[in-house]
Amino acid sequence: MELVNVNISVFERVQYARKILEPMIQGKTNNEIKIMLCHCINKKIGRNYELTKEEDKFYHFILENNLSPKTLYKYFLVFDYPKHIQTQLRNKEIGMRKAQELAHAHRTMASRKGKKEIMEQMLIIIRGLKWRDLDRISKM
Repeated sequence: MELVNVNISVFERVQYARKILEPMIQGKTNNEIKIMLCHCINKKIGRNYELTKEEDKFYHFILENNLSPKTLYKYFLVFDYPKHIQTQLRNKEIGMRKAQELAHAHRTMASRKGKKEIMEQMLIIIRGLKWRDLDRISKM
């Protein structure tokens, strides 16, 4: 008998997790859920982090249902990815790891908008400099 490799989409996994966590996350946005999951991760890895009563109930509920806070956090991060990456992920053109790499690259490039102008100004300044003693450099 041959084993069947069934790949479940990340979006289906999030829906499954939402069904399980529904009593605990009613009325919460994705950002609020991610913050709670982040606090639960800090607690699970052993950092001295005090959870609120709500977060403590949430943490124990996750562990009782054999879920990992870190994995759930990664799943909920998908909704912060740019739309074109989400579409590729939904169509299974790329995997989760590649989606994380592309989202990171997109995020870092988006944060560099002002740096292009600085580089252009530096090039203008450098081009305007008068270089001295070029003969000595070329003779070395």
